[in-house]
Amino acid sequence: KAAVLAKAPCFLNIHAGITPRYRGAHGAFWAVYEGRPELAGVTVHLVDTGVDTGSIVAQTAIEIDPRSDTPRTLVAKQYLAGAPLTVQAVEQALAGRLQTTQRSDLESRLWYSPTPSSYWRFRRRLARLAANAE
Repeated sequence: KAAVLAKAPCFLNIHAGITPRYRGAHGAFWAVYEGRPELAGVTVHLVDTGVDTGSIVAQTAIEIDPRSDTPRTLVAKQYLAGAPLTVQAVEQALAGRLQTTQRSDLESRLWYSPTPSSYWRFRRRLARLAANAE
């Protein structure tokens, strides 16, 4: 709520997805599902009243290993990649030099938890990625 957000200079979030395309849940899963593994990653952003709609502080992609990755390993990779970005963001915020940006090159979309059929398609996409890597 806006009243809570007004209580501090800023709130930061580490989001397991590249915003604005993968807002909500399971960003890397949906990037693979859509056939866009290059958009599997993490975003550190300012929290606003929307769902993962705040200004971007930092983003980075993760590397997907189609032979061994699963939805769970992707989330672990996202948080491992995002932790140092979050530390940097906190340091910048405390020093009063936090810079943000917005991305206009990606359509904004809110995603939810996958269904069983979504998991099936995800596995097929990973299998295709593995075959293309050979």
